[in-house]
Amino acid sequence: MKVFEVNGIFFLDLEQAELHALNTHYKIKHHDVNDSENLEVECEGQDVYIVSENDERTDVFYEVYTRDITSYEDDETVMMFEYENITVKSIPLERAELSDRLKQEIEKQVQNAIDNLND
Repeated sequence: MKVFEVNGIFFLDLEQAELHALNTHYKIKHHDVNDSENLEVECEGQDVYIVSENDERTDVFYEVYTRDITSYEDDETVMMFEYENITVKSIPLERAELSDRLKQEIEKQVQNAIDNLND
């Protein structure tokens, strides 16, 4: 992943960096950034967290809700667990400045935790 720097301010988008540097003497520098290769997402029961290379944990939070599924053939109601509102450090996952790979891994581990509830 590339980030762009203008006078010590970093941007993920080149056009934003260009706009910030417009009509100044500042140059735009670009840096290659490690794309979260050293982070892993793990699941213990219902707890999902991100583990860094030096074993620091960042908790991932999500809301669990139940949905009733009624089978009309045998009048049996089954409760299915589902999730919503995944957050990392109180920021919704879809707005978090995380790599796509890490976001997908977080969603996968949350789904695994929910699947374990449904078994």
